[in-house]
Amino acid sequence: IQIDTHNKPGVLAEVAATIADCDSNIEQVEVLGRHEDVSMLSFLLQVRDRKHLAEILRNVRKMPNVIRVSRECA
Repeated sequence: IQIDTHNKPGVLAEVAATIADCDSNIEQVEVLGRHEDVSMLSFLLQVRDRKHLAEILRNVRKMPNVIRVSRECA
């Protein structure tokens, strides 16, 4: 998944903790870019099924520092 966040200290840790709280394992994380106040993050996740992925996306979207969440097809 790709996540655009406000560029603030601790945001990466917050996103990772939210994903972990959903019982998903992060296989890879990458910072794709930073512009002014926005960071673009890419996560490769282990998910059980589509419902599990939907739960993760929903919880990440609720986060106050998250601007946008999109799914990258693997």
